[in-house]
Amino acid sequence: MDGAIELEFAGGRFLFSLPVHAWIAVERGPTNPARRTREYPVSVFTIYDELSAGIGVDPTTGDVSILPGATVFWGDIQNILEQALVAGNAGEKDGDRFEVGVQLAARLVGEAMQPGKIASCVGTAWAVLHAAIKGIDLKKKPDDLTEENRNPSGEDK
Repeated sequence: MDGAIELEFAGGRFLFSLPVHAWIAVERGPTNPARRTREYPVSVFTIYDELSAGIGVDPTTGDVSILPGATVFWGDIQNILEQALVAGNAGEKDGDRFEVGVQLAARLVGEAMQPGKIASCVGTAWAVLHAAIKGIDLKKKPDDLTEENRNPSGEDK
């Protein structure tokens, strides 16, 4: 299972990942009390559903917009992006490759969450959750079972 995704963000290209420890941190909510604007813990699936219902994408430009009446908690967006940047631990900007730690992730997210750029951050957070949730690659069983794709015990692989 690989739910990591590489995206353009904050003027560079970064790897975002939500392994189990980061997933749990997102569900527990932001550590900064000022960002905790709802009751936690909240399931990642709930946050994903809220974002899925609250964003729209312009098919011609690819620009993300927040739909009227959307349920978007800024603390969740910041927390998702920070956790995923730290877990991804890789970025590239102006040809330089570097690791992304806690302080750099917080700075990048702080710079990106400025007025006029927030919808883009919401879209990035949705993409990170989508990759983490849907990033599982399931194999379909072959239609024709042969000796090659049977277990020695006689059970199908």
